[in-house]
Amino acid sequence: MQMLQHTRVDVLKLDIEGHEHRVIAHLAEFGWPSVPGQIYIEAHTMPGFPDYEEEHVSRLIATLERAGLRLFSAERPPAMCGESCVQLSFIHGNWHPETRSYEAA
Repeated sequence: MQMLQHTRVDVLKLDIEGHEHRVIAHLAEFGWPSVPGQIYIEAHTMPGFPDYEEEHVSRLIATLERAGLRLFSAERPPAMCGESCVQLSFIHGNWHPETRSYEAA
């Protein structure tokens, strides 16, 4: 972001095969460069990803909510990932297309 002189992220999509839990935990611990206006995450869980159980998804949701994001959609499409993932969509409580940056809550 700095190299390209971007100051905000409007939409962030994370589908990184189980690493989303660590990435969000890292951002929560060390700070967000810019909290996105919207986030779409494919969160991976057991049985396909044995390191992550349903409690990890709950923790991920709570972490994003502390950053000012609100969950507005959660679905588990069987054709896409069976029992091993859930698709989560979040929107920042203050999101507006013309807004230039969002503060963590």
